[in-house]
Amino acid sequence: TVETFLPVVELNDLQGNPRRNFYKDILEHFLAKMLAKCSTLSPEQRQALLTECFPYIGFKELQKLPFTLLEQTPKIPVAFLHQLSTKQDLYEQSPLPVQRQIWEVHPNLFLKKVQPIFDSYAKSRYSNLTSFDVFVPLQVRRENTPELKQLAELIGESFLLYQRVIEYCLALYLRTGHHHYSTLRTDLLQYFREINVLSVFVADPCSKFVMLLRNCVEANSILNYQKVKEILTAIKDLPSGSALRGEYAMILADPNISNLFIKNIFNCLKEVVENLEEFSDFRKHDKVNQLTCCVDLGLNAHATIRENLYKKHSPGKGIFVTFYSHLIHRIVDDQLREPTENPPDISAELAKYFN
Repeated sequence: TVETFLPVVELNDLQGNPRRNFYKDILEHFLAKMLAKCSTLSPEQRQALLTECFPYIGFKELQKLPFTLLEQTPKIPVAFLHQLSTKQDLYEQSPLPVQRQIWEVHPNLFLKKVQPIFDSYAKSRYSNLTSFDVFVPLQVRRENTPELKQLAELIGESFLLYQRVIEYCLALYLRTGHHHYSTLRTDLLQYFREINVLSVFVADPCSKFVMLLRNCVEANSILNYQKVKEILTAIKDLPSGSALRGEYAMILADPNISNLFIKNIFNCLKEVVENLEEFSDFRKHDKVNQLTCCVDLGLNAHATIRENLYKKHSPGKGIFVTFYSHLIHRIVDDQLREPTENPPDISAELAKYFN
């Protein structure tokens, strides 16, 4: 009470201690007690206390209490989020869980936050083009990509923020046509599984498809062809017009995947040449057909998404009838050619059928 408190103040004065220090000590004492009780409050009690103390969040000495309550509130009132977003200093001081809720309401602030991360990712992809190595294990590459960790930390368990990152990734892919955004889209989803944030992973409609793709690539970049068949079945089972076809195409556009599939197509064609009696018609070679369908969908991902061409699609006959025939002839030539002869240039044929 005031009656019992005033003698304590007078005693403090007699000791020559400044009142501001005395009041500061009292404030810190009671603030510590309230902070200790925050975690034990019921949701209703926490909301009532937050309503009372939020108006004082602008006071440096008092703001720790409302920030603590905000961080412990799963659903912060939108009015509070708006006030925090309009005051730069309070927005920057807000704990990350609070900022996530601000970003859910104000996507422009979230975009501003992730933009430097996307820029850094693009720059690192460009700088690594000359040393690109598809044989690096995919999980090892993800562990060595700091932008994935940064994005995952900002997203937390918010599927809404994850969706916005994927949408931004898709927008950049459509704007630039750069396939490293396909890699980022796939790697981010798998990274959430690897850090055990399964609430985000399973909510993505592409999670099962990505797991098929992950299980398809075995050690040392060896393909499990049974899984390749399951991938193709998953694509064919999509109803005509499903936007998931564009999502699957973008995932297959990942250069790490398309390069690996193309390498295995070439190995299959070499197998055809070495066993001509068994493979009288290479067009009926199951592995070649399945891998070509996957590669073709990935290479056409940009046009598929840009033009909303979500109907069922098959590779052009020219790839099988003409290009692969030329390629097989070149493989035979390589086996018969003298070591001193120069190999023929087939880049024009490649551009004709895959550009």
